[in-house]
Amino acid sequence: MAPPDNQSIDFGHGHWFRNLDESRRFLWSPDDLPRLFQLLGLRPGLQVTDFGCGWGYLGHLLLPAISPGGRVDGFDLHQSLLEKGRARATEASRKGRLRFTEADVTALEDVPDNRYDLAICQTVLMHLNHPEKAIAEMKRVVRPGGRVAAIEPDLFTARQSVVECDMDGELLQLRAEVDLHVMAGARASGAGDYRIGPRLPGLFAAAGLKEPQLWLNPRVHSCTPPYDLGDQHYADFLRRSLEPQRCDGELETWRALFDAGGGEPELWDELQRREGFVRQRQKDQLAERSHRRASTSALYVCVASVPNE
Repeated sequence: MAPPDNQSIDFGHGHWFRNLDESRRFLWSPDDLPRLFQLLGLRPGLQVTDFGCGWGYLGHLLLPAISPGGRVDGFDLHQSLLEKGRARATEASRKGRLRFTEADVTALEDVPDNRYDLAICQTVLMHLNHPEKAIAEMKRVVRPGGRVAAIEPDLFTARQSVVECDMDGELLQLRAEVDLHVMAGARASGAGDYRIGPRLPGLFAAAGLKEPQLWLNPRVHSCTPPYDLGDQHYADFLRRSLEPQRCDGELETWRALFDAGGGEPELWDELQRREGFVRQRQKDQLAERSHRRASTSALYVCVASVPNE
């Protein structure tokens, strides 16, 4: 039986919670934010709702573009993240302009129709068994003429985009085979659609939203010696991501999805054997500041309008 909507992965604990802060840092380049804000139609005074807000990363990102007078109301099921969000909003002197409420984003029973100018989510629909329910709620709470936006990845494309200068083609093919089983397993087990990004326009159109536009976040992550400041931040993130407790947590999650997707144990074991050598080489190169790497997040932005009645 599929897990309940919104609860396929508990972001409030364990591996996902530990990685959540750092991974957000690298989603957007400051150079790309003006284009994102233009797509979203941001302006002072807008009332925004953030579906699956977590600790409020997206709200903090958007608030300067809707100030003065703007506000972001965030909804999420995970109390630990909401508590962290409230504390951070207070620390940043944004209490009252960033609000955090525990609620199911597929059924916001206490939120009236047409309440907001913009409803947005980021890396949330990918984890829902029925993303169309959340999209329907986003449409419901936005006024006619307002906008609905989703920022979601194609994880398969993102993972295959990782290029290290000494990586061989056989390993890349092995990774792709395993990842395809993982993606299939996520959908089969109700854990979500990790390739949902390119599907967003169809989902928006099916929900009755008008003229969905799709844009791909152009950010590229890179480590190129000698590291500049940005490269060094990313290298530090990679180094921490190779810590055993982080690797083990992610591998446990992905192994369960691989099995659910019909993968053969021998295929998994062979990849882990080879990846062990790769991880050790990465650690050594990062310590020597000689590691070279490039990748993209394959993060899609879909924006559509709520029809005028």
